[in-house]
Amino acid sequence: MEQQKQQPIQEETDIKPPFKSNWKFLAIAVVFSLVVGGGILWYVSLPQPEIQPTNFSIPPKPKNEVLDTSTWQTYRNEKLGFELKYPSHWKSEEGYFSNGKRYSGEDGFLQFSAIEEFAEGIDEISQYEAYFDEPYGSNPLIENLEVGGQEARLILPSSDQSKDMKNRAALIIRYPKPIIIKEVRYPYLDLLVDADHIRQILSTFRFVE
Repeated sequence: MEQQKQQPIQEETDIKPPFKSNWKFLAIAVVFSLVVGGGILWYVSLPQPEIQPTNFSIPPKPKNEVLDTSTWQTYRNEKLGFELKYPSHWKSEEGYFSNGKRYSGEDGFLQFSAIEEFAEGIDEISQYEAYFDEPYGSNPLIENLEVGGQEARLILPSSDQSKDMKNRAALIIRYPKPIIIKEVRYPYLDLLVDADHIRQILSTFRFVE
């Protein structure tokens, strides 16, 4: 019996033809890149407008209104050793201090007394006056001044001062020589004035013998 000759089996291979580039797509991409790149170069080459810096100026703080003190009433206290002026329409109020006095009107007030040296130096006394119970608000301003040749401290209220304090400010002045009242030594004078008037009243202040 003749054996049938086996035919060699050819393996089927899944061979794809090589990838063919889409030359039209490449041409469009190249042209688009050239157009975009050329546009960017053209824009960069244009002269850029010069930006001028803007100058911001901070407006100065408004100065206190200058009040005419020529018609004010003169007050002189030889016991406490000073003289000053206050608005003529302010009226006297009694019963505030045994060694002081108070004048007031609808637009402000003036109050004064001698104080003992209950702390060490004018700075500690001013700190106590400014912050004890916060009568001038939580962040009062304390200025170092010289009044009549003597050191002084001006205390101005902060914006959160209680309305009950009626815009109260203070001026503590060291006497040239401590005064003695009923055998008590008083080295300082304490002026309590509304903040709108305190600088004008201070401008009229002087020590007297």
